[in-house]
Amino acid sequence: MLKTKSDQSYYSEYHKAVNAPKQFVDDFTLTPSQLRLHPSYMWKLLYAKAQLVLGETKSALELLLSLKPSIHEAKDAFCMAKYYITLYNAQTSVSVASAKSEEYFRLAEKYVKQSGSRALICELKILQSQKAVTDIGLEQKTDLLKEAMQDAIESNILDLKLEVYLSYIPLYLVNNLPEPANRELTLLYDLVEKDQNPLLYAHIMLYFGIVNLMLRNLPLAFKYLSDGVAWAKEHHFNSLLIPLNINLGIYYTNSGSVEQGIQTYHNCLKLSQEYGLEDSQNAHRIQDNLARALSKMERIQEAVQIIRSSIVTAEASGNELRKYMQYVNLADNIIELKAYDEAEQLINAAITYFTENKEHYYLTFAYRCKARLYEEQRKYKKGFEALEMLDNVSQMHFRENFNKQSAQYQSRIDTLHTEYLRMKNLCITEKDLSRVSTSTDLIGDHPSMKKALKDAFMAARHPYIHVMIHGESGTGKEVIARIIHNESKTGKPLVAINASAISPNLIESELFGHKKGAFTGAMEDRKGKFLMADKGTLLLDEISDMPVEAQVKLLRAIETRSIQPVGSDKEIPVNCRIICTSNKEITKLIHSNQFRLDLYHRLNKVEIILPPLRERLSDLEMITNFFVERIAKEFRVPIPTISDSFFSRLKDYSFPGNVRELANLVERIFILNPNPQWDAGMLDGMLPDVQASVLHSSKTASHHLNDAEAQMIIDAMNKCNWVQKEAAKLLKMSESTLCRHIKKLNISR
Repeated sequence: MLKTKSDQSYYSEYHKAVNAPKQFVDDFTLTPSQLRLHPSYMWKLLYAKAQLVLGETKSALELLLSLKPSIHEAKDAFCMAKYYITLYNAQTSVSVASAKSEEYFRLAEKYVKQSGSRALICELKILQSQKAVTDIGLEQKTDLLKEAMQDAIESNILDLKLEVYLSYIPLYLVNNLPEPANRELTLLYDLVEKDQNPLLYAHIMLYFGIVNLMLRNLPLAFKYLSDGVAWAKEHHFNSLLIPLNINLGIYYTNSGSVEQGIQTYHNCLKLSQEYGLEDSQNAHRIQDNLARALSKMERIQEAVQIIRSSIVTAEASGNELRKYMQYVNLADNIIELKAYDEAEQLINAAITYFTENKEHYYLTFAYRCKARLYEEQRKYKKGFEALEMLDNVSQMHFRENFNKQSAQYQSRIDTLHTEYLRMKNLCITEKDLSRVSTSTDLIGDHPSMKKALKDAFMAARHPYIHVMIHGESGTGKEVIARIIHNESKTGKPLVAINASAISPNLIESELFGHKKGAFTGAMEDRKGKFLMADKGTLLLDEISDMPVEAQVKLLRAIETRSIQPVGSDKEIPVNCRIICTSNKEITKLIHSNQFRLDLYHRLNKVEIILPPLRERLSDLEMITNFFVERIAKEFRVPIPTISDSFFSRLKDYSFPGNVRELANLVERIFILNPNPQWDAGMLDGMLPDVQASVLHSSKTASHHLNDAEAQMIIDAMNKCNWVQKEAAKLLKMSESTLCRHIKKLNISR
């Protein structure tokens, strides 16, 4: 069995083989250094995969079959599993209905299980989701892909994660769901660097083209497909040229350029013959679309010739279902040529086969064609009898599908019921939400806030689930973190550290501790934050500012659940919940290599997003009243009466400092303008010009936010006689965070 490190080494070479196949094949040699990395049969397996991408299918199959003895002799479960997965992919690309394909898939399942490789388990689940299995519905296949994504994350192989994302697209398309397919494609397009993953980018162009064909957006479909063809040619992704050109043919046909569509289909047929794919699913699509286009142009003889050719191919490959489907298509065309006797023979042969094999769906097409045949011959009584049979078969097909789907849905309901019973004891009630929200400063009835609070409460039920909290400064990220910690009821402290307030040279010492003498100034042993938070909660504030070098060590600590103090050679086991906060878009940092994707997935088990105050203005009045009542009580003054004009003017302001800025504003009014009646005039001089605020100038907002923060901090420091620790408590932030803000804003007494 190969270990994870070996898995990653193999997939690194696999990435090169599929993304630069021509270069991989041209440069292929087996040097001693390569053979130390992987045995020769593994390199030849990669070579075969590169050939498949290049469209050299026959050569790839020959090479794969020649490798079988050496691979079996090695008794390497990982390699054998990968071998049969590659062989299965090669065989299915050559022939749709092949007993060999199923045999290869069963063997792949066997060896994947033996290997225990999460990467291979992921690959197998992707293949299962793509199989045309009638007893597995969309829900079950999407569940498989969700499991595959978890395997991809565990294996820590980026290409597999992207492959899982991509696999949702054809699943939606085959179920005639272009809108969700388009949504997933858009997300994937933003995630993929085309120069890093050119093959994946080519697939994205293909699927964008198909989606826009389905949505009738023909100009955009043409752009994506023609760009995809150019990209595939540039990178020698010949295996993708056929599906790209098939869909270009569909574009031409649908846009009225049927002759150009016919020419495109003929070119596709030549490619399929050149690549040895005469009986592939793509070849079938070419033949069917070409025949339809020819019929549309009333070139019936040519259409008949194409269909007869496809029947010969189906007979040669033993694809009986395809053969009899084409019998019906041929009959439908030769009716136009008045070859009624041959048409009837073809239809009757197809009806016999479909009936014996209970292919009721295809049987409906056969009886519909038979009714048309008799109508053309004016044999109306026989035509009526054919229509009666069509009605009977349609009902049988409906009942069959209804029963099958009922069984699927019943199974789904049973699964959901089990899940419901499992979750029942974990379910959070409105009473629980009310109890938590009234005990904190997290005020609001907006759905996004309720969801954030509920997610926090649910996360608290699982002691060591890591949480990522996103939100602008002042939205209440630390409040949410404390809710999660308090509701966890671990009896351990919440230990906080600000990633941006510590020197990069000292962050490792802060996190993991150090031994005496480990570095200059290390006068004694010191516990790190991890060890202090053991069995409790570690809050990593502004995790997005953590240096990449420290991210690597943090990832290792999470994976091994142990830390190694600076200057020590011993590992210390530690287990705690990690809550991270960030006011930056981490996905952008990942793209710019400033944040590790694997660390993000480790920390982002539960994601909580806090909206800015300007996006939940429905809560503005409630939050304002909360602060007014609290500060009035602190100052021991009556609660003022607030007019509607006051709230109207507040709602015109963008609040770049969010809830924290609002709290500071309320307190400032109490201090500078004490009045039992509050109206819009109370805000004169307290807020910047409303019109300028509405313009959302980032520069103005940033400047005002700094002013608001500075005033808030100064007010708190004055109250606490400039004792930072007390002021930090008053501001509900850590002392290190307060210190950083004081330094940033140049605040002095």
